[in-house]
Amino acid sequence: MGVPKFYRWVSERYPLVNQPCGLVGAPGCDNFYLDLNGVVHNCSHGSQAEGESSAPSSAASREALVMSKIMSYLDTVVSVVRPRQLIYLAIDGCAPRAKMNQQRARRFRTAIEAAKAAEEDKRKNGGVEPEPGSRFDSNCITPGTAFMQVLTRHLKAHIARSLETGAWGNVEVILNGHEVPGEGEHKIMEYIRAERSHSNYAPNIRHCMYGLDADLIMLALTTHEPHFMLLREVVSFTGGNGGKPPREVLENPSEDTFMLLQIGLLRDYLTEEYTQGFLAAQAADAASKAAAAGGEVADSRADLVVDEERIIDDFVFLCMLVGNDFLPPLPTLDINEGALDDIFRMYKEFVPRHRAADGTGAWLVAEGGVLNLARFELFATPLAEAEAAVLRNRARDAEKFEERKNRGNSSSAHDALAELGMLPAQQGRRLVPAGDGWTTVKGGDDDGDDSGGEEEAKAAAVEAALAARDAAPPATASAPTMMTAAMRRLLLSDDPTGYDAWKDRHYRDKLHRPTEDGRREVVHDYIEGLQWVLYYYKCGVASWSWYYPHHYSPLASDLKMLDALPRYNGADADVLPSGLETFKYSIGAAFLPYQQLMAVLPAASQQLMPEPYRHLMTSPDSPILDFYPTDVEVDFEGKRAEWEGVVLLPFIDPQRLVQSMDQNVRTATLTHDEKIRNTHGLIASYRHPSGGNLSVREYKEHQGAVGVKPCLASRLIGGTVTGASNPVGWPTLKTLHHTGALSRAGVDVFQCGMTSKRDSYVVRLRDLRVAEHIVTADQVAGVILGTRIHVNWPYLREAMVVEVCDASGRLQTKGGDGERVKVDHPKEKSAKTGNAAPWPELVREVKGLAIKHRGIDVGEVDVLLGVSVCTGTTRSVLGYIEKEWSSEVNYVPLQASLRRDPSLVAATAAGKEVEQVDADGEKGAYARDSRCLFLGQTYFGCVAEVAKATDARLDIGVEVPPAALRASQLALSRLVKPVASSQRYMPAGQACKKVGLSPRGFGCITSSMQIDVSDQLEGAAAEKAAKEAEQRGELPPEDVAGDGPRKIVDVGLNFKMVRQGEVRCVPDFAMPMESKFAPNADGSRPSPSFAYSDDAVAIIVDYLQKFPFIKAFAEMDRKSRVMDCEAGFGASGALGVQADAMPREDTVRHVTSAAAFLKSHACMRRAMVRPTNSLCAASDGIARLEEVSASVCGSNGSAMAGWSVVDLENVPRPLLLPPMKPGVRSDAYLSRQSYELGDRVNSCLAQGANTPPFGASGTIVGIHGLDKFSTSGNSKDLALEVLFDQPFKGGATLGGRVNGKKGALLRGDCVLNVSRKVQGGGSATQGQGMDQVLANASRGVRTTGTRAYASALQEAPAPMPEQPPPMPNMGWLNAPQAGKGRAASGPLGRAAAANASAPGGAVQQPPPANSGKALMNMLKSSTQQRQPPPPPAGADSGKALLGALKAGQAQPRPPMPPFAIASPPGAVQQPPPANSGKALMNMLKSSKQQRQPPPPAAGADSGKALLGALKAGQAQPQPEQPPVISYEAAAVEAAEAVEKATAKALEGGDNSTSENPELAFWQSLKNIYQEAGGE
Repeated sequence: MGVPKFYRWVSERYPLVNQPCGLVGAPGCDNFYLDLNGVVHNCSHGSQAEGESSAPSSAASREALVMSKIMSYLDTVVSVVRPRQLIYLAIDGCAPRAKMNQQRARRFRTAIEAAKAAEEDKRKNGGVEPEPGSRFDSNCITPGTAFMQVLTRHLKAHIARSLETGAWGNVEVILNGHEVPGEGEHKIMEYIRAERSHSNYAPNIRHCMYGLDADLIMLALTTHEPHFMLLREVVSFTGGNGGKPPREVLENPSEDTFMLLQIGLLRDYLTEEYTQGFLAAQAADAASKAAAAGGEVADSRADLVVDEERIIDDFVFLCMLVGNDFLPPLPTLDINEGALDDIFRMYKEFVPRHRAADGTGAWLVAEGGVLNLARFELFATPLAEAEAAVLRNRARDAEKFEERKNRGNSSSAHDALAELGMLPAQQGRRLVPAGDGWTTVKGGDDDGDDSGGEEEAKAAAVEAALAARDAAPPATASAPTMMTAAMRRLLLSDDPTGYDAWKDRHYRDKLHRPTEDGRREVVHDYIEGLQWVLYYYKCGVASWSWYYPHHYSPLASDLKMLDALPRYNGADADVLPSGLETFKYSIGAAFLPYQQLMAVLPAASQQLMPEPYRHLMTSPDSPILDFYPTDVEVDFEGKRAEWEGVVLLPFIDPQRLVQSMDQNVRTATLTHDEKIRNTHGLIASYRHPSGGNLSVREYKEHQGAVGVKPCLASRLIGGTVTGASNPVGWPTLKTLHHTGALSRAGVDVFQCGMTSKRDSYVVRLRDLRVAEHIVTADQVAGVILGTRIHVNWPYLREAMVVEVCDASGRLQTKGGDGERVKVDHPKEKSAKTGNAAPWPELVREVKGLAIKHRGIDVGEVDVLLGVSVCTGTTRSVLGYIEKEWSSEVNYVPLQASLRRDPSLVAATAAGKEVEQVDADGEKGAYARDSRCLFLGQTYFGCVAEVAKATDARLDIGVEVPPAALRASQLALSRLVKPVASSQRYMPAGQACKKVGLSPRGFGCITSSMQIDVSDQLEGAAAEKAAKEAEQRGELPPEDVAGDGPRKIVDVGLNFKMVRQGEVRCVPDFAMPMESKFAPNADGSRPSPSFAYSDDAVAIIVDYLQKFPFIKAFAEMDRKSRVMDCEAGFGASGALGVQADAMPREDTVRHVTSAAAFLKSHACMRRAMVRPTNSLCAASDGIARLEEVSASVCGSNGSAMAGWSVVDLENVPRPLLLPPMKPGVRSDAYLSRQSYELGDRVNSCLAQGANTPPFGASGTIVGIHGLDKFSTSGNSKDLALEVLFDQPFKGGATLGGRVNGKKGALLRGDCVLNVSRKVQGGGSATQGQGMDQVLANASRGVRTTGTRAYASALQEAPAPMPEQPPPMPNMGWLNAPQAGKGRAASGPLGRAAAANASAPGGAVQQPPPANSGKALMNMLKSSTQQRQPPPPPAGADSGKALLGALKAGQAQPRPPMPPFAIASPPGAVQQPPPANSGKALMNMLKSSKQQRQPPPPAAGADSGKALLGALKAGQAQPQPEQPPVISYEAAAVEAAEAVEKATAKALEGGDNSTSENPELAFWQSLKNIYQEAGGE
């Protein structure tokens, strides 16, 4: 449910209530509540996967995609909030009857929109009807449907998995699904009410609720819990794309994407504003009485006693008057017209004026949510008095708007007919059947008069209309309009009866209650509804069966004699707690799911019902067919947009509905699942304690205290702290001295360029000037420079003061001794000066941003503080936790800073344990069984598991892959090359000639081409209406004044964008030419020229062939960024018809078809980047990388085969990197890393929402943000695109460049670069760099043994819902090989002894996978020659072959597949197996031609024979090939060297890490390969 426009009103009136919140950064939270319907709608509407050109074709795949997106989004919001105690998931169940009116209207409107979309699809498909079920029907998000049943099953499985894996932490999860009656947000309220009713309820619980409905603000206020915040997505109110390109623009992944609305701050605002307002009104009343009496008049009443909680309750109630999901708004109250501002202005005067003798305010809502009818009647009096003025103002605004639109001659006879509704086509927009769906037409009588007296009949009708124009205005409007012209003239005339005529028309034509008794009936129902909603908010459902039986509300002038209204409704009343006589309601019972479906669904969604029920919606014999009209009228009068229209549906009679279902449906024919869906279910509570098993408890409802009906009391729970004593991190206005007042400050809190035209409560900080004495920087610097303060009030953040500024200059510290120096202000602001600027400009900027974006008037600014804000905590290279400071200097006024955080001081004084920012960091990071990344010199980057932990040292097991696998993975980087080297680029001039466009046209089509089709759409609608009127023999209707948004379509390819000096382009398609970036002679930078790839040119050619008219638009002489649709077609000859001869509907169809083509094109999935600070890998290289990595790294099932675990002891903590949680703690080592395309990285992220598994390996294919990195040197400023070896939950396709969900966009400090270690990296301790510290820490680490990796299946990443094709088997890496005997000591000796003792015929155990011998065997197995047989071992045969390989004179033959039968002579040779070493080499060196000399003859001198043949010229190598060495051959020789080193080390009993076989292998391989000229 929601209140339209309320969220924006609150945000602009109280500018500080919204707190930006990125993917991390929410204050500490205990309980997190999610109204999941908002998530489901967001993830299902337009269900199209990232990287796909179109939505899934089948319903099953579309449903699977929606479920995947829902679970992924759920993980995201949980990771943002990180609750400590509870996650409450609520889904709408069967709603109270009062809500079904709104649900029914919304679903019928959805059917209208679906019909329009189907009609559009039909036009695009050349008149072919779309296939049934081709579009997702969002009406399935209703309790009782098969979709909701599947959703619940997915949620239960996801909850269990998230708790078992620890992704959500150790919390309780409550699932209140669609099977349980009640709306989602009110299920949450029910839980809070029940918990608060217990005597042991803990005060100061920190709550967070996710939801998109605006009235969640009022629900949160009603709880009277001050520590409450609402999480929602960042909202844009600009409309359209605001000039931004239609494709994705790649930004840093830590950019703020969520918003927190702080209810505690809103409470502060309300208390402050209304307390001031009450006191001012009280003083004004006293002054008015004194003036009237000619002197001061004593008031016997005590001064007003302000009750903050009563203000909250009244605020919530008064907001109901502008409408909600249960009641329509009062006719003259509209938020856009300032209705809420007027209501609260009247309220400030009302409460003190009617206060009691003891000073108690005239509060409207009593305890228990009871409405004081007598006081409300008094309050409604000024609302009634203002009605006539509001209507006149509305008429003036509509008149001015119509004049601006200049829509024809309003004095024409035809206009009078149209305005008065005398033309049938103007009576309302209707929904009628069209094929298999519905469409909308303008309603009216279809029976036209074709008699010969047609003209005379029309003339008579005109005369009649002119005579009665003020007596019979139309009951409804067919398009959004604030008021029809006839009523405007009536209200703006001097006739005093104009308002009475409007009022009579409202009751007669809209409410159909023309009599006085009828009006009283409407008033009774409305007041009864207000009381029902108050009970609903405060105490729960008062009646499941009550509903408001009208489409419109009464006028405020009729809200009188309220005490005389009947107070009883129903026979069996459930008396709710109250101290006053009030309405009583029959509690009734909730509908069953199928009953609600039949009550709210239109016939167009009948497929969502089980088959036995469908005939009741469509059959002519159905007794309830009238519940499903095919002709639905929508009234738009008083509305500015179509979605605001009132859908005039008949109300459902519950008794008729239930009776018809019972008598006409054979429930025995329902399936088992269908029967289950029609029952009410239970609430489920999930827990998974540490070390225990998952437990699930089910119950019917939340239990409050025994004998107490849970009802939200209008008071704080005892022990609740507020203000400066708030929990740490929770904001309040009470930490700085200030004043406040309403003013039209033109705030732009959403920073969208649209300033508010309403009043905002502006906070003014206390001026520091005392008796005209101005504080100077010299006076302040001695106390504050170099210290820590708190800024960004009221969202306090710790900051370090690095500058103190005033008009005379800037004081800074110099050197380590803290010496202060003064420097002058820069003469002008530039990139080099950062945020610094000349003093007047700097002060003006600071004051302007404070008032515009935050509603804070900082007053006179004499001193500014330059501060570096604390960005979080970091783990130093020695393992200590330290605070990290931003490198950017921001300037804040001295009066806007605090020396200490009052909430932190209060918590410390109270002896409470302060929850630090990194509370989740060190606790348990090194506990037994925890997983870390090892930073030691030998197994750098490998995942380690803690086996034993002490205070300083730990025992760990390091998971080590086979050395050959690591070598192959590192070699993958050769496949990653920058975009510029992947294909040919041509200058724009050359590209223009290829596509046949002028330079201007080419520049237009490759950027943004926005076409305004608003007039064409309106014209098309007018043409259609004119045709229909002509067929009926009527006059064509004229447009009424509307306020619809512009419809702008972008048909440009958007390969590049240059705006305000910022250059962006799409890799693989466009790149700026560097030579054009040189500054001009005057220092200005010219617009860059771009080069375009062959692929880009081919796309443009294809685009112009499919849509020739685009060329005309591209070549147009544009005077603005948005082109006129009609002008473009007028200049076009591509369609072979003049614009004036073409139906407007066709022009719109051509433009939208072109836009749809672009939207579905693969190139539009690619994101824009800033070319000056981004490096991107070429798409073909990424595809090749993905292909090879699948062969090298294996699939999920085999990825860990052949691995081993090396046990180490005496490991210091600095060598272990625990999982990272961005925003909680960073790491000094990770922050100092450098990157290049192709680098191999391992994920450092803790297991959580949509992140790659901890330790997952991948390859960097994109680097963004290099300009910031070059200045700050902090990898947190970088965004990396990483292609991981394995798919993972939440993986992306990186703009369609990756097949499968293997991609991720991560911050630079979220991965460990295993390709290049940090060298130096600043002073870590005693002048040593990071590399030295880690090297020193490695000393003393001892290897205690090696064992086979036995947890491959448990540790492998969880399989994805949709698995990619199976990857090649990696048997060549772990095939058993025979080994030479050696002493049974060490891992290699033990394996050899086991092989020697194996019984005959038994499979011999291979040596450990990380030993030198195993490595040599595995590599040799890939190069071993099977046909002909290898030469016998000899003293120099191996050396001769290796020498020939080094000299480039021979290459080893491709190996035969294992156990393959030799092919007969002349047969086609089989290619090497995809997982062989040779195949790997071929894939890695596909660009180099491999020579195939004839095989050597078998014999003792095969090596010599080969050399002899080569020397004799029998087989000459290709002369153009430079000498190269095979990667396998080099690895074989290196392995032989390692084998000898290993044997020597083992025989000597030395098993230290300094002589590790793997390290020796790498060094040997490097030496051999470089010596042979390898890359």
